[in-house]
Amino acid sequence: MTPINSPFIQLLRTSRPFTSSLSGVLSLAVLFFAGPTFMAQQGFRIIPIVLVTMVGFISNDIYDRRKDALSGNGRPIALGLLSRADALLGLCVLSVGAIMIELFVGNLYSTAVLLATLVAVLLYSPIAARLPLLKDFYTAGLSVTPLLYGVSITGAMPNALPFVIIGAFIIGRELVLDVLDLDGDMRSGVRTVPSYIGHRLSTLIGWTLMITSVSFLTILPALPLMRALGVGAVAMLLVCLLQYRTNERKAIALSRVPMLAGALVIASLLA
Repeated sequence: MTPINSPFIQLLRTSRPFTSSLSGVLSLAVLFFAGPTFMAQQGFRIIPIVLVTMVGFISNDIYDRRKDALSGNGRPIALGLLSRADALLGLCVLSVGAIMIELFVGNLYSTAVLLATLVAVLLYSPIAARLPLLKDFYTAGLSVTPLLYGVSITGAMPNALPFVIIGAFIIGRELVLDVLDLDGDMRSGVRTVPSYIGHRLSTLIGWTLMITSVSFLTILPALPLMRALGVGAVAMLLVCLLQYRTNERKAIALSRVPMLAGALVIASLLA
């Protein structure tokens, strides 16, 4: 077996370390706005949320291995490059590692957030499969956990409004993704929101939620730089909307950029 095809490398691919690290970046951003000194002292505490995010990707690929094999998306488990047993072992190791680190360095608040997030990511795939109408809301809930985890490290009481804003954006984006996946979902017997209200109304609601939610970030931040970043996020999102008319999947992929910019603005509101 060549090194690139070793179970460890395939497990690493499955866990998406780069994408998973973005959850840590969002938690770290909250710590930064709480104070650069605080971030320097407590920045290592983002490790558990990164590990839990990696667990979520592995769990999802284990659950969706048959669907992934049919769609040919190149996931290691679906291709047989990583066995289910090795994936489960890696999932357990990462889960235990995250819990042990958190119990050693965390507080009661952050530990509760981390354990709830771990349970939520493990349950995501079966719940999304059985209750597809709740999938977008579930995804939105998971998406705010890195920011909530960052707040829990600082010990501050979270303001609900920033979480509502980013949650609305995620619900809108997921609704548009559901439109793009509608044909495949229908063939698989999965009925998401667009199958009930139609693709045009779903697209309209989705983009309206995204643009409206990000627009709040142009007025809420106290820091001028963050307001400017909010304006930039709106401008980037409008460019994505124009792109959507010619290349839908490219547009929704590019929407990750204003989403990340908006999340950084949100982090400044939570400090």
